[in-house]
Amino acid sequence: MFTNSIRWRLQLWLGFRLVCLLRGFCIALYQLQRSHLWGQVDEKLERRVAALSVAVRGSPHPDFGPGGPGLDDGPRRPPEGRHERRPGRREVRLTSDVLGLFDENHSDGFYYFI
Repeated sequence: MFTNSIRWRLQLWLGFRLVCLLRGFCIALYQLQRSHLWGQVDEKLERRVAALSVAVRGSPHPDFGPGGPGLDDGPRRPPEGRHERRPGRREVRLTSDVLGLFDENHSDGFYYFI
């Protein structure tokens, strides 16, 4: 039969290797596309969180004192001109640009839980 022929065995072997090679390429492309899409999602989330953080806190980088964060240079005091924080709720007003990032009508909308 055809399994006794060297020609058919060679064709089956080469066909198997071709299928394995194509499968390897497909898996590599899938992983690249997957990591690219996750990177885009992370970038969009970071942009939205940064915009929201700036809107809520009022400045992009908090003042940690003379030594920066994590260094023990003595007691930390709030920057001059700022008031002590009072417990309780406060009203946060977001600009239209920041609100546009959280629009529910976008096709790439996110679900947020704070």
